[in-house]
Amino acid sequence: MPKSLAEYLSEVRRAIPIGDNPQDLQAKATAPINDTVDLSNYRLLTPEEKAVIAAMLTRSGPEVHAFLPQLEDMMAQLNCTCGCPSLAFAPPPDGTRVDLYRQNIVAEMTGEASDGLVGLILWQAGGKLTGLEAYDLGGRDQPFELPRPETLATYS
Repeated sequence: MPKSLAEYLSEVRRAIPIGDNPQDLQAKATAPINDTVDLSNYRLLTPEEKAVIAAMLTRSGPEVHAFLPQLEDMMAQLNCTCGCPSLAFAPPPDGTRVDLYRQNIVAEMTGEASDGLVGLILWQAGGKLTGLEAYDLGGRDQPFELPRPETLATYS
């Protein structure tokens, strides 16, 4: 079965060297989430981030609505050095840990930001949301913002 556009772009993005030590960044992107995660590096989701994720979940079908309660008090950190608004979510406070950061796609969508089209992938592992990947579809050469929730649409 051929890979989806989102899977292909995700692989390409992780393969692009960024910063001084690409091997360290690659290892960080796929490192296990475990008890050594420093939660002081995380913050509560902004209202904009929460609205985008909630819209992705509600528009992706009833089977993913079960993830909506996780948005309450969810913490995240910016997950990329390229200027995109990708997020890594903090491990849940109940002590549950998941094995891999990116394991399964919950939702894939596109949406309009004020400066162009943005692609989004919402990831989960072990039943816990683990991250939101945002990638440029508008040919920008600078940082960009999340799309407006009302513009989100699934891939056709």
